[in-house]
Amino acid sequence: MPLCLRKAVREAMDIFAKHRPSLVITDWMMPDFSGLELCENIRQQFQESYTYIIILTGMSHKSEVVKGLKSGADDYLTKPFDQEELLARAGVQPSDRTHRQIEAKNRLLSNWP
Repeated sequence: MPLCLRKAVREAMDIFAKHRPSLVITDWMMPDFSGLELCENIRQQFQESYTYIIILTGMSHKSEVVKGLKSGADDYLTKPFDQEELLARAGVQPSDRTHRQIEAKNRLLSNWP
């Protein structure tokens, strides 16, 4: 992706930056950009905090699933998906408190002599 983000990706990132959600559920294919691009941008621009990302996709080939996970997604669901399964997978994400504790310890370690 070029350094100058397309408008839709930039808008999505602005919304993400404003709200810093602990969970993002995104479709793989969207009209103006892909969920993979969103994952990559979140992981690159917000390394100081962690967001659990689930990608929804109609693609079920393992190579595509691997590509999605390599983009920064934590999990994926193939469409059509079961609502209860999505809720269960969303519930697996570590709590905000756990992430804050890990981030605080990482900051301490980064200042270690």
